[in-house]
Amino acid sequence: MIKTITKKGAMGVALACALTLACGPAAFGDPAAGTSDQKKDFTNGSAESTLAVLTDATQLSADVPLNVTVVADVLGGDFKQAPSDGKYKITNKSYFDIVVSDIAAKAKSNDWSYSNTSLTASASTSPTGAIGDINITLKPGTATAATTIRDANTVLKAGEWEVPAATASKSGELAMAVGGSTSVLKKSIGEMTASEAVTITYTIEPATATA
Repeated sequence: MIKTITKKGAMGVALACALTLACGPAAFGDPAAGTSDQKKDFTNGSAESTLAVLTDATQLSADVPLNVTVVADVLGGDFKQAPSDGKYKITNKSYFDIVVSDIAAKAKSNDWSYSNTSLTASASTSPTGAIGDINITLKPGTATAATTIRDANTVLKAGEWEVPAATASKSGELAMAVGGSTSVLKKSIGEMTASEAVTITYTIEPATATA
Protein backbone atom coordinates (compact mmCIF):
# COMPACT_ATOMS: atom_id res chain seq x y z
CA MET A 1 0.00 0.00 0.00
CA ILE A 2 1.16 3.58 -0.41
CA LYS A 3 1.47 5.86 2.60
CA THR A 4 1.84 9.60 2.50
CA ILE A 5 3.75 11.77 4.95
CA THR A 6 3.92 15.55 5.06
CA LYS A 7 7.22 17.10 6.16
CA LYS A 8 8.62 20.56 5.44
CA GLY A 9 6.18 21.22 2.64
CA ALA A 10 6.94 18.02 0.71
CA MET A 11 4.73 14.98 0.53
CA GLY A 12 6.39 11.64 1.23
CA VAL A 13 4.49 8.80 -0.35
CA ALA A 14 5.43 5.44 1.13
CA LEU A 15 4.42 2.51 -1.01
CA ALA A 16 4.14 0.20 1.95
CA CYS A 17 3.17 -1.99 -0.90
CA ALA A 18 1.43 -4.80 0.80
CA LEU A 19 2.81 -6.12 -2.38
CA THR A 20 0.77 -9.26 -2.50
CA LEU A 21 2.60 -12.01 -4.35
CA ALA A 22 -0.15 -13.86 -6.18
CA CYS A 23 0.37 -17.01 -8.16
CA GLY A 24 -1.13 -17.98 -11.49
CA PRO A 25 -3.67 -20.75 -10.98
CA ALA A 26 -2.28 -22.82 -13.82
CA ALA A 27 1.17 -22.65 -12.27
CA PHE A 28 0.04 -24.01 -8.94
CA GLY A 29 -2.41 -26.69 -9.96
CA ASP A 30 -1.49 -30.30 -9.22
CA PRO A 31 0.16 -31.78 -12.32
CA ALA A 32 -1.55 -34.94 -13.53
CA ALA A 33 0.40 -38.01 -14.57
CA GLY A 34 -1.25 -40.62 -16.72
CA THR A 35 -1.53 -42.25 -20.11
CA SER A 36 -3.53 -41.43 -23.21
CA ASP A 37 -6.16 -43.63 -24.79
CA GLN A 38 -4.26 -43.65 -28.06
CA LYS A 39 -2.41 -46.85 -28.90
CA LYS A 40 0.63 -47.60 -31.04
CA ASP A 41 0.83 -50.96 -32.81
CA PHE A 42 4.07 -52.90 -32.82
CA THR A 43 5.56 -53.05 -36.31
CA ASN A 44 8.25 -55.59 -37.06
CA GLY A 45 8.53 -56.26 -33.34
CA SER A 46 8.95 -52.65 -32.16
CA ALA A 47 6.79 -49.66 -31.13
CA GLU A 48 7.40 -46.15 -29.83
CA SER A 49 5.87 -44.48 -26.79
CA THR A 50 6.45 -40.76 -26.11
CA LEU A 51 6.98 -39.62 -22.52
CA ALA A 52 5.98 -35.99 -21.83
CA VAL A 53 7.04 -34.07 -18.73
CA LEU A 54 4.94 -31.68 -16.63
CA THR A 55 6.47 -29.49 -13.93
CA ASP A 56 5.31 -29.61 -10.33
CA ALA A 57 5.49 -25.92 -9.41
CA THR A 58 4.38 -26.25 -5.79
CA GLN A 59 7.94 -25.44 -4.73
CA LEU A 60 7.88 -22.04 -6.45
CA SER A 61 9.37 -19.57 -3.97
CA ALA A 62 9.75 -15.82 -4.45
CA ASP A 63 9.32 -12.58 -2.54
CA VAL A 64 9.11 -8.81 -2.97
CA PRO A 65 9.72 -5.98 -0.45
CA LEU A 66 6.70 -5.13 1.67
CA ASN A 67 7.64 -1.44 2.04
CA VAL A 68 9.06 1.11 -0.37
CA THR A 69 9.06 4.90 -0.06
CA VAL A 70 8.68 7.57 -2.73
CA VAL A 71 8.42 11.35 -2.38
CA ALA A 72 5.69 13.29 -4.17
CA ASP A 73 4.96 16.98 -4.60
CA VAL A 74 1.83 18.38 -2.93
CA LEU A 75 1.23 20.27 -6.17
CA GLY A 76 1.11 17.04 -8.15
CA GLY A 77 3.06 15.68 -11.10
CA ASP A 78 5.89 13.17 -11.19
CA PHE A 79 7.31 11.79 -7.93
CA LYS A 80 10.21 13.88 -6.63
CA GLN A 81 12.13 10.83 -5.45
CA ALA A 82 11.64 7.09 -5.90
CA PRO A 83 13.78 3.95 -5.45
CA SER A 84 16.03 3.25 -8.43
CA ASP A 85 19.03 1.72 -6.66
CA GLY A 86 18.09 -1.88 -7.33
CA LYS A 87 16.86 -2.61 -3.81
CA TYR A 88 13.21 -2.85 -4.84
CA LYS A 89 13.18 -6.21 -6.55
CA ILE A 90 11.52 -9.57 -6.95
CA THR A 91 13.71 -12.32 -5.54
CA ASN A 92 13.38 -15.81 -6.99
CA LYS A 93 14.38 -18.61 -4.63
CA SER A 94 13.16 -21.34 -6.98
CA TYR A 95 15.53 -23.43 -9.05
CA PHE A 96 13.75 -22.51 -12.27
CA ASP A 97 13.05 -19.21 -14.01
CA ILE A 98 9.81 -17.43 -13.18
CA VAL A 99 7.93 -14.69 -15.00
CA VAL A 100 5.64 -11.91 -13.83
CA SER A 101 2.47 -12.50 -15.83
CA ASP A 102 0.34 -9.70 -14.38
CA ILE A 103 0.56 -6.63 -12.15
CA ALA A 104 -2.47 -4.73 -10.86
CA ALA A 105 -2.84 -1.69 -8.61
CA LYS A 106 -5.82 -0.85 -6.45
CA ALA A 107 -6.63 2.11 -4.21
CA LYS A 108 -6.61 1.11 -0.56
CA SER A 109 -9.48 3.40 0.47
CA ASN A 110 -11.58 6.36 -0.67
CA ASP A 111 -8.76 8.68 0.41
CA TRP A 112 -7.04 7.85 -2.86
CA SER A 113 -8.17 7.11 -6.39
CA TYR A 114 -5.97 5.04 -8.67
CA SER A 115 -5.38 6.39 -12.17
CA ASN A 116 -4.43 4.14 -15.10
CA THR A 117 -2.57 7.03 -16.73
CA SER A 118 0.09 9.48 -15.58
CA LEU A 119 -1.00 12.60 -13.73
CA THR A 120 0.15 16.20 -14.09
CA ALA A 121 0.41 19.19 -11.78
CA SER A 122 -2.81 20.92 -12.74
CA ALA A 123 -4.87 23.01 -10.34
CA SER A 124 -7.74 22.94 -12.84
CA THR A 125 -8.21 19.18 -12.37
CA SER A 126 -10.25 18.06 -9.38
CA PRO A 127 -8.91 14.78 -7.87
CA THR A 128 -11.36 11.93 -7.40
CA GLY A 129 -9.90 10.68 -4.12
CA ALA A 130 -10.44 12.54 -0.85
CA ILE A 131 -6.67 13.18 -0.70
CA GLY A 132 -5.79 12.80 -4.36
CA ASP A 133 -5.20 10.54 -7.34
CA ILE A 134 -2.10 8.44 -7.93
CA ASN A 135 -0.46 6.41 -10.69
CA ILE A 136 2.47 3.98 -10.41
CA THR A 137 5.11 2.96 -12.97
CA LEU A 138 7.73 0.20 -12.74
CA LYS A 139 10.84 -0.17 -14.89
CA PRO A 140 12.22 -3.71 -14.71
CA GLY A 141 15.89 -4.61 -15.13
CA THR A 142 17.47 -3.05 -18.21
CA ALA A 143 14.17 -2.12 -19.89
CA THR A 144 14.38 1.12 -21.84
CA ALA A 145 10.95 2.36 -20.74
CA ALA A 146 8.81 2.13 -17.62
CA THR A 147 5.58 0.16 -17.55
CA THR A 148 2.45 2.03 -16.47
CA ILE A 149 0.66 -0.13 -13.91
CA ARG A 150 -3.10 -0.38 -14.39
CA ASP A 151 -5.90 -1.58 -12.12
CA ALA A 152 -6.36 -4.47 -14.58
CA ASN A 153 -4.82 -5.74 -17.82
CA THR A 154 -1.42 -4.08 -17.36
CA VAL A 155 0.56 -4.51 -20.58
CA LEU A 156 3.83 -6.31 -19.76
CA LYS A 157 6.41 -6.43 -22.54
CA ALA A 158 7.63 -9.94 -23.31
CA GLY A 159 11.16 -10.66 -22.14
CA GLU A 160 11.29 -7.83 -19.58
CA TRP A 161 9.61 -9.53 -16.64
CA GLU A 162 11.48 -12.79 -16.28
CA VAL A 163 13.31 -13.53 -13.03
CA PRO A 164 16.25 -15.95 -13.33
CA ALA A 165 16.41 -19.11 -11.28
CA ALA A 166 18.31 -19.34 -8.03
CA THR A 167 21.70 -21.01 -7.94
CA ALA A 168 23.29 -22.92 -5.08
CA SER A 169 24.82 -19.68 -3.80
CA LYS A 170 22.43 -16.89 -4.80
CA SER A 171 18.76 -16.17 -5.46
CA GLY A 172 17.67 -14.86 -8.85
CA GLU A 173 16.64 -11.19 -8.92
CA LEU A 174 14.70 -8.67 -11.01
CA ALA A 175 15.26 -5.10 -9.83
CA MET A 176 12.55 -2.53 -10.55
CA ALA A 177 12.81 1.25 -10.58
CA VAL A 178 9.68 2.76 -9.05
CA GLY A 179 8.07 5.85 -10.55
CA GLY A 180 4.71 7.50 -10.87
CA SER A 181 2.75 10.67 -10.33
CA THR A 182 -0.06 12.23 -8.33
CA SER A 183 -2.70 14.84 -8.85
CA VAL A 184 -2.74 17.99 -6.78
CA LEU A 185 -3.36 16.81 -3.22
CA LYS A 186 -6.43 18.46 -1.80
CA LYS A 187 -6.37 17.29 1.80
CA SER A 188 -3.81 17.95 4.51
CA ILE A 189 -2.29 14.77 5.88
CA GLY A 190 -0.46 16.23 8.86
CA GLU A 191 3.10 16.17 10.15
CA MET A 192 4.59 12.66 9.85
CA THR A 193 1.15 11.07 9.54
CA ALA A 194 0.77 8.16 7.13
CA SER A 195 -2.10 7.44 4.77
CA GLU A 196 -2.27 4.04 3.08
CA ALA A 197 -3.07 4.49 -0.58
CA VAL A 198 -2.40 1.64 -3.02
CA THR A 199 -1.98 -2.11 -2.99
CA ILE A 200 -0.01 -3.64 -5.86
CA THR A 201 -0.56 -7.29 -6.70
CA TYR A 202 1.95 -9.33 -8.71
CA THR A 203 1.07 -12.61 -10.40
CA ILE A 204 4.00 -14.96 -11.05
CA GLU A 205 4.36 -18.36 -12.64
CA PRO A 206 7.14 -20.60 -13.94
CA ALA A 207 8.63 -19.31 -17.17
CA THR A 208 7.83 -21.32 -20.28
CA ALA A 209 10.77 -23.36 -21.45
CA THR A 210 11.95 -22.74 -25.00
CA ALA A 211 13.56 -25.24 -27.28
